[in-house]
This record gives sequence, C-alpha cells and structure tokens, in this order.
Amino acid sequence: MRPSINATGMLFYNGYKEPPLAAEAVCASNAAACSHGVTEGVPGSDLPRRGRFGRLFSELAGVEDALVLNNISAAVFLVFHALAEEKEIIVHGKEISNNDDTGETSFPLSTLAKQSGAKLILTDQKENGAGVDDVCGRAVSDNSACLLTIGSADCAEPVDEGALVRFAEKHNLISIKLMDFATLLDLTPFGLPESWQLQKSVAAGFDIIIFSGDKLLGGPPAGIVAGKKKHLLSIKKDSLMSAFSADRMKKAALEATLELYFDKEEALQKIPLLRMISARPEDIERRARYLADTLKSSLNGNFEVGLTLESVPLAGPPHEAGMLQSYHVSLSSPDYSARQICSLLSKGEHPVVAGNKNGKVLFNPRFMLEEEDDLLINSLLAVLEEGKQLEKEEINVLDIIPTLVWVLDADDRFVFLNKASAMFWGTIPEDLLHTDIKKKLAEPEVKPLLEARDQVLASGEGHKIEAELVDSVGTARWFDIELTPFHNSKGGYSGVLFTASDVTEHKQNEEKLKYLGMHDYLTGLYNRLYFEEEMSRLDAERHYPISIISCDVDGLKLVNDIFGHGKGDELLETVASIIKKPFRSSDVVARVGGDEFAVILPRTDENVAREITGRIRKLVEEHNKNGRTIPISLSIGCATGTSSAAGIKDIFERADNDMYKNKFERSDEMKRKTINFLLDLSYKKDFKRERADERLRRMVLVLGQAVGMSVEEIKKILLLSRIYDIGEVGIDKKIILKEGELSASEWDEIKSHPEIGWRIAKLHPETALIADYILQHHEHWDGGGYPRGLRGNNIHLFSRIISIIDAYEAMTSPRPYRDALTHEEAIEELKKNRGIQFDPRLIDIFISLLDGESLIK
Repeated sequence: MRPSINATGMLFYNGYKEPPLAAEAVCASNAAACSHGVTEGVPGSDLPRRGRFGRLFSELAGVEDALVLNNISAAVFLVFHALAEEKEIIVHGKEISNNDDTGETSFPLSTLAKQSGAKLILTDQKENGAGVDDVCGRAVSDNSACLLTIGSADCAEPVDEGALVRFAEKHNLISIKLMDFATLLDLTPFGLPESWQLQKSVAAGFDIIIFSGDKLLGGPPAGIVAGKKKHLLSIKKDSLMSAFSADRMKKAALEATLELYFDKEEALQKIPLLRMISARPEDIERRARYLADTLKSSLNGNFEVGLTLESVPLAGPPHEAGMLQSYHVSLSSPDYSARQICSLLSKGEHPVVAGNKNGKVLFNPRFMLEEEDDLLINSLLAVLEEGKQLEKEEINVLDIIPTLVWVLDADDRFVFLNKASAMFWGTIPEDLLHTDIKKKLAEPEVKPLLEARDQVLASGEGHKIEAELVDSVGTARWFDIELTPFHNSKGGYSGVLFTASDVTEHKQNEEKLKYLGMHDYLTGLYNRLYFEEEMSRLDAERHYPISIISCDVDGLKLVNDIFGHGKGDELLETVASIIKKPFRSSDVVARVGGDEFAVILPRTDENVAREITGRIRKLVEEHNKNGRTIPISLSIGCATGTSSAAGIKDIFERADNDMYKNKFERSDEMKRKTINFLLDLSYKKDFKRERADERLRRMVLVLGQAVGMSVEEIKKILLLSRIYDIGEVGIDKKIILKEGELSASEWDEIKSHPEIGWRIAKLHPETALIADYILQHHEHWDGGGYPRGLRGNNIHLFSRIISIIDAYEAMTSPRPYRDALTHEEAIEELKKNRGIQFDPRLIDIFISLLDGESLIK
C-alpha cells in the first residue's frame, strides 16, 4: 500500500483513527511476527514475557494488574460478560442517554452490553444539583453488579469520581470507568484536560478502568483493562478470554511503547503521537510557512495560497476534543473546486487527505510527522501540475440543467455523466467515467436500472421506470427515469441514455395520502375505512376461524371535559399502544370510532382470543399501577366465527354486544376508581394539610348540628366536605398558585371548577346525590357568585355552609403566594361579607360556635 498523508489537522480523523507507532514499537511488533509463540518467556529471548504487561502498567500508573485485548470493543464486552452477565450495570453520566452510539465512545455500548448478557440501567442526569446518591440510588437493585461512568471528552461537567467509587463500595458494586482518551503523562501544559491522565482515575479508586492503547498512549489500537487483581482474575478466567486476547505482535508493540514512558522526555520525542501533541506552536508555524511559501512560488499564481492561525481538535464530532493551537495553509483556484482538488490529491503517488472548508482546501502540519513535510509538498506539486494540464472542454448544455443525465454501455460502465449526476453521487464526472455502476451503487439500486437498460438494448425502443436512488449523504430520492437508446456512428447502440427527474416530494405526498387514507391520524392504527375493507377481504373460508375483539375506552368524555381534549388524545394514544402489543402483523388493529377500537384475528379460535383479551386487561392493570396518570378503563368483548356461513359482520356485532355487556357489569367499579383517582389528584393540587382537612369536617359537623340537621343530612354534608373542590383537578396548577392578579381568562378557568366537580360527582350514584351542592358552593347570598348567579335561600343550605367554612379555612391556612390570616382577621372578613357573600344567619351561628367548640385549635 502507498503511504498516505493526513494533513487534515485532526489526529483521529475518519479512517485515520490510529496514530503512527514509535520506531521501537514497530521493531518489537516485527520481531514478534517473525518468531514462534513458543519462545515467549524463554531466557535470553527479547520477546514479551507473560505478566510483563501488567507489571509495566503497575509501575507506570499504580494499578494492581492489567491485561491487553484485541480492541476496545472486545475489552468492554469481556468486562461486561465476566462481571455482569445476567446482571445490571448502572450507568452514571449523560453520554448514552440519547443514542446507542454513545457520542463519547466509538462503538455501540448498549449493543455490547446486550450481547454480553448484561443490562444497562441509565440514570437521570437532569436534576440540578443532584448528588451521586440521589441520581444512582434509585437505580440500585438486588441484581445490580457494577457502576459504570464514561470519561467525558469535553469535560464540561466534571464528575466527582471519589463519590462514585464510595457509592459503589457502599452498595457492593464494582466501579468501572470507561475512558475514551487515556494518557500516562500530564499533558495539561499542551492544552489537554487533566482528567485524561490515567493515574487520576487510578487514584480515585476505580476497580476497573477500560481504555484504548492508541488514544492517547500512542501504541496500537488494543483494548486495555486495568485495575484490581481480584476483578482482573475473574476476567482472565472468563471462557471468552482466549478469543478476545490480543495477538503477540500487538502486545509487543504496546509493551515497547510503555517502556518509553519511564523517561518522560524520551516519550515526548520518540512516541509520534506525543511529539505531535507537544510540538510548539512556533515550530508548527515555521513548517506551515515553509509549505505556503513553497506552494506560492511553485504554482505560478494559478492558485491562491493563504496561512491562518486556528485551533484544531484531536478528534472531530461529536466532541471536538482537546483543542490545540495550529496553522492552516489554504489553497483555492478559480479553475477547480475544492472537491476537485481533493479528488486529485487522493490519487497521487502518496495520497494526501486534506480538509475542505468554505470552498478552500486546507493543509495542517500539526498531526503530520516533520519528515513528511517534503513528501507532502512533492505530492501536492505533482498532482496539481497534472491537474493544470487537464483539457478544459466547452461546457455542455447537459451540465447546466438540474436533471440527472448519464449513459451506460453494455458492460455496465458510465460513458457519460453530466455535473448534476456526479454531484448527486458526491464526485465529479471524471471520477466516474468508465467506472462499473455496480461499484458505485448498491445492488437494490442497480438491479432495476440494468434490467431496464437491457430491455432498451434488446428492443431498440425507449422505456420509463420509477426508481429509488441514494445520494452522497445517504438520502434516498425517488426518480422518474426515461431510458433512450444511444446510437453510435455505425448505426448501432453504444449504450443507453438515462434522464432522471427527481419526484421525491410528489412520491412522499402520494405515500402520505395513502397512509392517511388507511390510518387513524392520532394513534397510527388502521382507521374504520380500512377495517371494513379488511373485513370484506378476510370474509373467506380459508381465513376461518376468525375472532374479533372489540374495545371501548370508558370515561373518555369525562377526561375531555375535565382536562381538555389534549389529555383525552394522550389517553387514546396510550390505549392504542397497549391494545396493539399482543397482536401479530397479520392481525388488523384499528380505531373504529372516537373511543372504540377493534381487532380482526384471522385463523384464531375462541380460546386464543379470550387469552389475548386477558393479556390486554393485564397490560391495563400494569399501566394503572403507577398511579401518576389518568387510570385507563377498557370494556372488552370478543366473538369467534368458525365458518363463513353467518358472515364476518355477525362476528363483529357479537363482539360489540359482548363488550357492552362487560361495560355494564363493571360500570360502577370504573366510576368509583375514577372518582378516587380524581379525589386523590385534587388533594395533591390543594394545599390542605391532613389536620386542616379534619378541622374543616369538624366545623361542618358542628355547624350542621347547630342548624338542626338530621343524621342522614349530616352524612351528606360530610361527604360534600370531602369532595366539594374536586373540580379543581381540571384547573392548571399554575393558575391556582399564581401570586399576582388573575387575568379574565384565568378567572373564567377558575370559575369552571364547580361545573367540573358537578360532572365528576354525577358519575356515581353515591356522589350524584350531592352533585348540585358542589355546583352551588361558590354562589353568593346577594346573587353575585357563580356559575348561575343564585341568591338567598335558592342556594342550598349545604352549599351555604360549605361556602362559609371553606372561606374561613382558606383565610387561616398559609398558601404558597401569601401568609395565613389570624383568627381575628378572618372573623373580621367574614363579618364584612355578611349578607353579601354569606348567609347572615349562618355567619352569626358560625362565629358564635368557633370559640365555644375550640374549632380553631
């Protein structure tokens, strides 16, 4: 292979993820490659001896033991398999919360965990100021084996590693740190984070530390596991250890690299990676100026050459890690695009990989070896001189149209492309000429093109197809392609002309309309129209026995009335996700009405259908256990037909009847559960302490007795005192807590809660008896209340009593937006509103009872 030159200014760049090795490491690796493994450990042999690797790391980093594996992925997999198979690993840190490919590591961590038999438990890092115990404590279970943290490349939020280790020890967990970058030297003088130094993690007390041999040790890309002997021993005993162990060449290169670290200055000079990192900015500038000056003098003004000071990262996205000061040499030309220049450079005797930004090609010597400078210059001048000799053809009219045009010959090769086609595939026309199309396009894309080409060549007539092609950035586009025979000078066909027009947007609109025609817009399930079409299609003897399950969401109207249609829609989406879980792809799961769902199960007998309805009910019960969301209540029915004699519509009708029977049988239970949930929710929204709530009921009891209520009336008003404000569940808590003056719309929402409470109470016979009193508890004696503006004795006695006691209790209780009034201040307010808001006779009785009954204590 021809040696290539990485002039991007980024050390770990795409394919260039491995830094060059030290000469000593190369020699050691070659010696190992030329020798037999049986000589390992033989006296006098220069080859690596068993255990030497662990001793080197022990001396350099202070670890008890270490082992080297084939790569970092193998190291992570083996640690997970050996220490946490069939157990849980708690992950502290945000790095893998949103993506399987962590963003901080170069491999899919969760995939490795799954394959190793371990389960990752991700912690929530969004709580401001939350400590390790708070964040990780909730994740610990009897099946927890390890605590894993991932060294963040950007170090934006340093982790208290000591706290992590102490937490792991407290809960008998193995503490593991996975480092994306690990160094044995203090590289902070050169601008790199202190946290990348391996010794810091060792000092923190981690049981296991996993890192790579190349980033930033400067060795081969091996996976290294270092830490405490007892855990290393468990890993070494794992049945997969021999499969993942590094070969002797990689071990030899790594040990030779480690030997250099015993002399810091020697390491900085002899290990290429460290030499690049520690290079002085003035030396980088000198080399960059030499490159720029040479190019200016040699290219005779055909190219524009510039020099800029810029900071460059060790690695590219996602973390732009370790910014170092450096210099870019830029190159541009009015005759060639940056993409064309980069393409030319990649074809030289020593291919050059350069940067490309803002229409300019960039060269940066920061992560090049100084001995490569002249090689870079020679290669640049050679390919650019060749490029200047390229014939400048007249612009073809096909190059200025956006339509993709290309010609394929009978041997599947491109014999012509316009610029639009080349740009679509991320290159220039010259790069694809005489190239086999099968080398550029994936097989599913190529097949229809070549089949259509062959048809045109055989018939001599044009042809049209619709095909999906993938562009240079991986985006699939749809094209209408017209194929035309391409004649040669002898009257035959030398190929086929393809003219492709992008119809992606039209195609997507068609697919969207087709999808909307078949699916319910809210839940994504099939809609009623598709359900009925499937009933007709499946009503054939070969699909029997057929079962149909019918479901109805209980109380949807109430949810819409109380919480709004947004919450109702959320409830329907949740129900849809629950209902579809137990079914096969061949089953037709549909939303057939506002709160109705139905499922067609071809070739399914009654026993299986009943079993599935049981599974749906169990899923609903499990959902409701969380207690934090509106409880779901589903009425479910099913029916089965064994032959097509009666027809599928009869099965659907019987399933509906079964569902309504189920709804009737459990109606009271559903309503009772709904009321209890709403009542519990209202208590959470209210500000009453339990003691205050008891005091309110005591005042209701005493005042009710004082006005001569019967025992039955006392029972009713005590029930009323418990749920009169249940309608507040439908009010936004922000409005209830608002400190300032309410707006007109906010007052309207506040005033709606008696009606909401009235609708809730009407749900169940037990509470329906007091629904009207809930509706009236904010009416005023003078007619100035709401919602109906009732006055005087037209307001029920129960409501008038609750109004007085609720006002007193509210005034004498603290609120988040104000302090509590004193007893005397509250009495004064009641007197002010005597005959206005409150029944004057009841006010007098209530005030006379307060002290006598010790109701304010």
